[in-house]
Amino acid sequence: MTPPRSSAHRPQNDPGKIFGENFSARAPMIIHPATGYRIMPWANGRGQTMELLREDGPDGLHLRLSIATVTEPGPFSLLPNIDRVLTVISGPGFQLSGSGLALHAAPLTPVAFPGDAAIVATQVTAVSEDFNVMTARHLPAPVVWIAPPGMPYRKGRLFLLPLAAAKVNGQPLAARDLIETRAQVTIATDGPIIAVEVDDIGHPDADMTRT
Repeated sequence: MTPPRSSAHRPQNDPGKIFGENFSARAPMIIHPATGYRIMPWANGRGQTMELLREDGPDGLHLRLSIATVTEPGPFSLLPNIDRVLTVISGPGFQLSGSGLALHAAPLTPVAFPGDAAIVATQVTAVSEDFNVMTARHLPAPVVWIAPPGMPYRKGRLFLLPLAAAKVNGQPLAARDLIETRAQVTIATDGPIIAVEVDDIGHPDADMTRT
């Protein structure tokens, strides 16, 4: 089994989360409201996923952002040629094991693994929700982290998912509205923010500061 690409990342100077801070990034902004997310069946038929965003190319899936609920132990869907980064956003988390992997999916800790690995969720002691980033393996790996302090960023699109109600450039947002940005935005929120950077050649560098 090919090991997962290094796509889950937390900078060394990241305290883990930002609460009650403003979070700024350079980029044009699109809001994907939580009221518009789609409910999709799991590929293995054992549950449902809330699909926040999906982009396909001529060869199939390129990028998918989603939220799933884990209520009991069981296998994950097999997704050939897809890599995944999973972050538990509510609940105690669980273990992921199989195909030579043993991962602890702890709250607000991104973990990366191949989508075509035979992975099973175990030690499910209570209901957990997880945020998933799926990307085609031939594309550059995304970087997923929990709202860090200000630092420079590489070229790419930035997705921000505040887990609590927020204001972006003064505009109220509901919890879990998805922000897609390539220009300056400022987010004020009392909860953590999941950040996803994906490669987007041809757009200027994004840089982020905390104000």
